[in-house]
Amino acid sequence: MAPVLVLGAIVLMLNLASISSAQPHHGCKTRCGDVEIPYPFGIGAGCAIEQRFEISCSRTAADGIERPFINYWEVLSISASSGQSRVLMFIPTYCYNSSTGEMDSYIWDFYLVWPYRISNSQNKFISIGCNTIGYIYNTEKSTRYATGCVSVCGSPGDLKNGSCVGVGCCQNTVPKGLTSYHVYFYDVDYVDVSNSWHFNPCSYAMVVEAETFTFNSEYITTKRFNDTYEGRQPVVLDWVIGNATCEVARRNRPSYACRSENTVCVDSSNGPGYLCNCSVGYQGNPYLSGGCTG
Repeated sequence: MAPVLVLGAIVLMLNLASISSAQPHHGCKTRCGDVEIPYPFGIGAGCAIEQRFEISCSRTAADGIERPFINYWEVLSISASSGQSRVLMFIPTYCYNSSTGEMDSYIWDFYLVWPYRISNSQNKFISIGCNTIGYIYNTEKSTRYATGCVSVCGSPGDLKNGSCVGVGCCQNTVPKGLTSYHVYFYDVDYVDVSNSWHFNPCSYAMVVEAETFTFNSEYITTKRFNDTYEGRQPVVLDWVIGNATCEVARRNRPSYACRSENTVCVDSSNGPGYLCNCSVGYQGNPYLSGGCTG
């Protein structure tokens, strides 16, 4: 065989090996409990496209049920087609302490690393309370205030289920590219704190999934909002492949993640990176070889 052909064959074999190594092996689990784990995510080493897509599948001590986790966030669902994951994040609270007459804050710092970002299209920032200014501070950008709003009410009679326009509940949009945030609380009227706690024991402020959140007056008069998911609420995370555009990613075929023949590459609308979709008329998983079928 001519030297050029031999060299070409070796390069082709290396490329094929690189592509196949980016695919999950046949022994990989595709479910954790009731949650499907689609590639490029995977459970355990060698089952995801890369380490930060690995999912931990743990059996909880309370009920013995297997549940998937990204870091310490429980995963509710993962969509390969939309490039999104739904997770449960902890609720920052601001509660009145009747013993001290002061407000106690339980704050969580939220930090995401590549490939995750807070979805600006599927989430909203909400603040719940009768004497509350809640805002989030973007800890990685030079802009001090990311977003915030004011929530007030004089009595339980002011509240209206399903309404989040400033009476007991307020909301605001989430900025693009948000990968971390810190929650702060302030009192609208500090003098009135001891009066409002009689019917409003706690205030809350956080990013929540817009589709599943509906204000209920019981969120003011009880701790139901905090207790529904055991101190957590659903949040949608956007995820991406790499940090390059589709045009750049296509040039490096061994690492290009759109494996199926019938796929299209889509640039992320929430920061750098790209996603893969099945072409029109096809469905399935575009990250798997032969994953999009007619």
